[in-house]
Amino acid sequence: MGIGCTEPEMRAGKRHTGGFETTREFGFDLAEKFPDLDLSDVDTDGAAVVVTVTNPRALHLHKLARFLTKAATGGVKTAVFSVPSRGLLAAVPLFNLFLMVDESAQLKDMARLERALRSGG
Repeated sequence: MGIGCTEPEMRAGKRHTGGFETTREFGFDLAEKFPDLDLSDVDTDGAAVVVTVTNPRALHLHKLARFLTKAATGGVKTAVFSVPSRGLLAAVPLFNLFLMVDESAQLKDMARLERALRSGG
């Protein structure tokens, strides 16, 4: 079944070891499932991915970027990004979310490298 999930996992939402879980939805169902969400900037004709961050401190950005790449090759154009612990919910084009995640992963790697250089190790 697309995006590396089995049918029961798709219905229940797949939990990833990277601090997030995902579900796949139809774009036309997003307005019904998320009534407070602004969907004006996204394509609601095709499939959408709902990414829920279950543990922000354990969020593995490289795994999330890899998942978003697989979703994009499967034809998904819209992502709903949710962080329930912070009350955040946003709908963005999948490519934009991928760029944000990729940039954050690079910044995290650079900060780690800078710490290592400062400590002399």
